[in-house]
Amino acid sequence: MKDYRFGARNEYRIVIAGERHARERALSLAYCVYLAAGLVDSRPSRMLVSCHDAIPGTLTFLVERTNDNGSAVAVASLTLIPDSELGLPMDGAHHAALNQLRKAGSKPVELAKLATVAATEKVRTRGPAPRDLILLHLFKVAYLAARYLGHATDLVIAVAPEQVNFFRRVLMFEHLEPDSSDAPRDDSTLSIPLRLRLDTAEEVFEKRYGQRRGSKNIFRFFVNETQNDILSWLDASTKPLSAADVRYLLVEKSSLLERSDEATRRLILDLYPGLRE
Repeated sequence: MKDYRFGARNEYRIVIAGERHARERALSLAYCVYLAAGLVDSRPSRMLVSCHDAIPGTLTFLVERTNDNGSAVAVASLTLIPDSELGLPMDGAHHAALNQLRKAGSKPVELAKLATVAATEKVRTRGPAPRDLILLHLFKVAYLAARYLGHATDLVIAVAPEQVNFFRRVLMFEHLEPDSSDAPRDDSTLSIPLRLRLDTAEEVFEKRYGQRRGSKNIFRFFVNETQNDILSWLDASTKPLSAADVRYLLVEKSSLLERSDEATRRLILDLYPGLRE
């Protein structure tokens, strides 16, 4: 399999943003969506960059839609971030809950920087709306990468309250903080932490969706004969960041490396010795 395409006319394509241009497009899309939602302040780089982007194993996915004239438009992005000495982005607000997973021997990986500009309305009488279709395919490649290539035990994500229903009812996530899952939430609650156990995910999907037909059988959407081809594509398309790319993101386009704490800066410099030159 040369690339990952989907849609009624194969008009959507998922790109693993390993090259600088693709990564910049993905991070710029995420920045614009988060800025419009009031989740981040204006940044000179116009990219949603963090030091986690330099951690080996981090994968950034970009979804492009091919228009009738052949041009490709970025419509969604997602970054998959493995746990490391740097922790996870979610540690900022949900450190205690994540540490409970770690103490139990879990190896979490975070779904971060999820952004889409696709429409939510259905354009056909059957099948999911464009935005939901994109989310399903993004989740599928992230799930396969995390479980089979990253050997993670849990997918974790912090979502806005209005997104909880999709992840809980469709993708079968559960609350990361079960004791507070039913607690009343006010407008100040910006994110709700969720988790999906990867070792039981397929059993959960089969129980929920296994008897459904067609596009409603999400179990067969995730578990089918294309899995090995997708894993081979993921493995072959994944490229490690170079010191030049890290310099571009964390030094030239932003001052993140300079503004980071000493432990973070030392970790990044140890991972990419070329940055010291």
